[in-house]
Amino acid sequence: LLMSVHLERPDLLPASAAAIAKTSLMVQPTDLPEVALSLSAMAGLYLRIASLGTSTADVQKDKANESNDDTAVLAQSLEVLSRTAQDLLAPTNSQSEAAFLALSAFAQACRHGNDSDPVRRRVVLSGVQLLDALCQAWTTAWNEKPELISLQQAHIFVTCVRAFCIGKGAPAPPPSTLQVLDVVLQSITAANHKDARLCLAVLQEIHRDPICPPLLKSVLEAQGVKGEKGGEEAEGLRGQTGQQMPGARERLIASMASCNETSQSPQGGFLRRIFGF
Repeated sequence: LLMSVHLERPDLLPASAAAIAKTSLMVQPTDLPEVALSLSAMAGLYLRIASLGTSTADVQKDKANESNDDTAVLAQSLEVLSRTAQDLLAPTNSQSEAAFLALSAFAQACRHGNDSDPVRRRVVLSGVQLLDALCQAWTTAWNEKPELISLQQAHIFVTCVRAFCIGKGAPAPPPSTLQVLDVVLQSITAANHKDARLCLAVLQEIHRDPICPPLLKSVLEAQGVKGEKGGEEAEGLRGQTGQQMPGARERLIASMASCNETSQSPQGGFLRRIFGF
């Protein structure tokens, strides 16, 4: 309802959203889907207020006091929800739709703002911490029992890596993220699907970015992903997937490729309905 109010009275939105964010800090969600929905809502409000470029009267009088900034209050709510989600994560639920909805909320929130904005940096850091926790949970789950990761989920992962780790002063990708990226790279290059090609295109743009972190660029180059345009890179990548890989990891990548090649149905969960994947 509040997201609709801005169409009529955008001047009332920042203070109202900040009040809701403060109230949300007193609520303690007990399950991951609830946290994910709260993250999605708060990320939408944060993005809307950041794009308005307006603040409450108190902030206009004292812009140096970040604690009074409406976006800072929303950032605090996102930080708390990120920590809550991390506490609720386990290998058994780390590949659920709720986990990816929570992660995509931070990618949504990071779409607006300057890299030097201290409030945006707080949001990015919370997203990186959640991504790190998810990657560690995925690695644990894959070591115990390889399970499928859809190309839609791989696309969310790649989008988050780009949103969090590419930019001036952006945090370096955690080691767990680089490890997962290596697996994801080998899986998407083995799949002949439009979502796989989209992921590759995004990764090529990341490699082409002059401020791409060296460690991230080295992982991409190790799999043959480079910033040049064209389709030759993708063909070369597919030819590299015949290399030997250790047990669980090999089965995981093979199962992902097999599933993604045959998954053409437009039906899907709420991630598909919300984001159009």
